[in-house]
Amino acid sequence: MASPEALTAWEYLVIAESERERLGDLGRAGWELVAATGNGGDGRLYLKRPVIDFRQRVTLDQRAAFYRALGLEADAAETGSDA
Repeated sequence: MASPEALTAWEYLVIAESERERLGDLGRAGWELVAATGNGGDGRLYLKRPVIDFRQRVTLDQRAAFYRALGLEADAAETGSDA
C-alpha cells in the first residue's frame, strides 16, 4: 500500500460544454480533461489537476501579483514578450 505522502491529491472542475473555448487556457493552468457528458449545449466537461501545496500556491499568487503590478502577464514575462 502506498504511503500517504506518495498519493496525489486532486482538485476538480466542472464546466458547461458550451465553455469549451476555455480548454486551452485551462490546460495551460494545469487542468486535464478527464470526461465529457451530455449532448450539445447541455453537456458537462470534467477536469482535474494535482493540488499544489500551500507554499507553492502562495508563491504562484505572489508572482502573479508582482507581474500584474508591472502591467505584465506572468506567462508573457517568462518568455520576454509583452502581453
